[in-house]
Amino acid sequence: GWVAWHSSHPFRPALLFLLYKSLYTVVIPSPTSYLLFLWVLATLAPRKYSLSWGLGGNLSATGMALVCMIMVVPTCLVDHSYAKGQRRLLLSDWAGADRHFERALKLDAHHVDSLLGSAMAAFQQRNYSVMDPLLQRAISIKKSMDTLKPSAHFYYYAKMYDEAFPINEMILEVFREHRTTM
Repeated sequence: GWVAWHSSHPFRPALLFLLYKSLYTVVIPSPTSYLLFLWVLATLAPRKYSLSWGLGGNLSATGMALVCMIMVVPTCLVDHSYAKGQRRLLLSDWAGADRHFERALKLDAHHVDSLLGSAMAAFQQRNYSVMDPLLQRAISIKKSMDTLKPSAHFYYYAKMYDEAFPINEMILEVFREHRTTM
């Protein structure tokens, strides 16, 4: 990355793009990689750079990296737990998936994707009494096609038609152009 930034090589834009792509695909999604990346940035940053923050002091590059880390790490941990839950779903480890989704929900109680993932784990175990409140909570947080359509399908395939049809009607009412495949 350093060579790409300070050279006039014709491949400079391509190298910078690869550096950027590696940041958002490898470094940022993993909390450990992100922390290591911030530590390296803080170590490499010249000591002369600081930020006056108005309360009678300056914030060094290390301090700025620490503030960024504190602000972003909870989001990374939620996404990391959600991704681990998705992997467990693919491996048909329903209890493991639910454990990771619950960890994500402890960090962010409004993480709709974790609610849907946990509902999927309950659905696969035919535990419909656990699935129902999770889906209702997800729908109450976010009424979008990404929430409504999977919820309607879960209810439909669980033979919970009284719950599936109102959601289907909501889909048709809110998204008139969408004709569901139910």
